[in-house]
Amino acid sequence: TVIIAHTVKGKGVSYTENVVGYHGVCPKDGRKGAESLERALQDIKAKSFDEEKVDALFQKACAYQEEVNQKIDKAMPRFSRDYWWNKAETMKVKMVPTRNGFGDAIEKLGESKSVVAFGADITNSIRMNQFYENHPERKERFFQMGIAEQNMTSVASGFAKEGKTAFIGSYGVFVTGRNWDQIRTTVCYNNFNVKIANAHGGLSVGADGATHQALEEISNMYYLPNMHIIVPSDALETEKGTMAVAKIQGPAVIRYAREATPIITKSDTPYAFGKAMLSVLGKKKKN
Repeated sequence: TVIIAHTVKGKGVSYTENVVGYHGVCPKDGRKGAESLERALQDIKAKSFDEEKVDALFQKACAYQEEVNQKIDKAMPRFSRDYWWNKAETMKVKMVPTRNGFGDAIEKLGESKSVVAFGADITNSIRMNQFYENHPERKERFFQMGIAEQNMTSVASGFAKEGKTAFIGSYGVFVTGRNWDQIRTTVCYNNFNVKIANAHGGLSVGADGATHQALEEISNMYYLPNMHIIVPSDALETEKGTMAVAKIQGPAVIRYAREATPIITKSDTPYAFGKAMLSVLGKKKKN
């Protein structure tokens, strides 16, 4: 006997039902408001809840969260000095998440009808949503696959076999780990044009914990046949690198982070796949 349950994310709550963006977050308005605990209880017709007890429980949860925040703050490492890029006003640099660079690139690449994109329920977080967000006509080329990386990779491979360039994406630990066999056997052995958005790479996912952190994504992908890997230095290079690997025949991984990092390149800094760029701080002394 096989029982298949068709589940609905956030079922019954007006502001969460079928809303992918409500992933891993609590009601944004807290206890009361349009997107609040109160509204959620009303939507699911939870009439048996005692208001005073709910208030007390909510306050207890808030106090506990504050206690946790303080413990985390005390446990965070302290550096003997500030990072050079933000120490003085004259040294302030622009801080932009590298994932934003990927989003800008996938939006541009979406202009080609030969490009298709696949999400795994965390589309907004990894900026894959920019493929279609301001371009509703592209919705037919975007496929929300749910938290099913193996299936997503196999379906993307089918599109690639038919001549499409397929972008798949999720947190790095999931999109290079759960589906490793599909990447190895189906994508790499066939040299398919499947590009992997390895988002929130390494430890950049931070507070989401060990289940979401990874240091093995590069080694997981490095020795696979026909695979190309880039780890861009900033948001600008992430955009350029994504545009570059889209033109390369075969599979590729774009490994980028969640947190904002310094912009150390320029819009006119040349980018070449596989070629290192030497960046020198300061001015060269004249003889």
